[in-house]
This record gives sequence, structure tokens and C-alpha cells, in this order.
Amino acid sequence: WEKLGNHTLVSTSLWPKYSADSINASAIQSEELLKLLIDDIANILKVTKITPKKITIYTADSFKSKVYHSILDKVMSGQTNMGIVMKELIANPETADVKKIPDFVQKTIKDILSEPTEIREMKLQSKEFDEKKFLVSELTDIGKKEFDVDIDIFSETDSDIYDPKGKARHARPFKPAILIE
Repeated sequence: WEKLGNHTLVSTSLWPKYSADSINASAIQSEELLKLLIDDIANILKVTKITPKKITIYTADSFKSKVYHSILDKVMSGQTNMGIVMKELIANPETADVKKIPDFVQKTIKDILSEPTEIREMKLQSKEFDEKKFLVSELTDIGKKEFDVDIDIFSETDSDIYDPKGKARHARPFKPAILIE
């Protein structure tokens, strides 16, 4: 308490004031993504009862991220009809290629609808969040400590990707694909 520059008793101090302006949506998303990914890996290991030699994580590419945020905008404005969302995405030149991955749109709508509104709003605010960059900087060290194994992280469109089981194509924004060997 003193090292923070305070000279009064901590027990008589007031709690800090909450300010919605001081919330960092990207920081909250980062923590949530990391927590869920570690839980997913632990659950896979628990169910399969294997001792991993290597773990590979695949993040969604920038196109899927752009589509995700377009869908999120539509859902937040009240549009959850798959057909209408799909037509609007196809009509936009930036997201028109989504017609090649209709199952992605359906799963994304379900993912978004399963989350609380506050989480959706935070994701809207953190459009520039780079999952791969974040996971490379944070998950590799945590993975070594948690699972005692190296964790490799790829974007599904990386040219040097290691993907012997074709898992990368299943990656969605905030839902990376996982390969455990």
C-alpha cells in the first residue's frame, strides 16, 4: 500500500470508483479467450486421456473475422434470421465469398446468440483484436507451464502451416481449432 504512494491505513480507505470509460474491451476479450482455450485443452486431455507431445492452435483468418463482425453487427441490431444475414453478407463485396462457407455463418450466429449482451458489445468494440498475435505472446508460455508441452499457433491461412488433420478450417473468431498429438 505504501509502495503505491499511500500514507493512510488501507482499512480506512475508500474503494475505487467504477468508470465504464476505463474498461478495456480488448483486455477482457484477451483474458476470456485465453481462459476458454486453456479450459478447452484441459477438457480434451481429460476426455481423451492422452499425454500430449504437441499442441497446435489454429486461429481464424482475417476474412472470417470480418464476416464475424458483420454478423455481430446484424445480430446486435436484431437480425438473427440466417437467410437474411446470408443475403446481406453476399450482397457486400467484402464478404461475398461467405457463400462458400454457409456453415460458418450458421455456427457464428449460434455462437453470438449464446453469449451475454455485454460480451457481444465488448466484441463490437474490439474489432482490431488480433487473436494469433495475442495467443503467440501469451499462450506459448502458459501452455508450457500448464501442459508441459510446446504449443504452436497458426492462422488458418499461414503459408507455413502445420495441419496434418485439416483442423485449421474449423477455426472461428474467438473459437480457435485445436490439434493435440
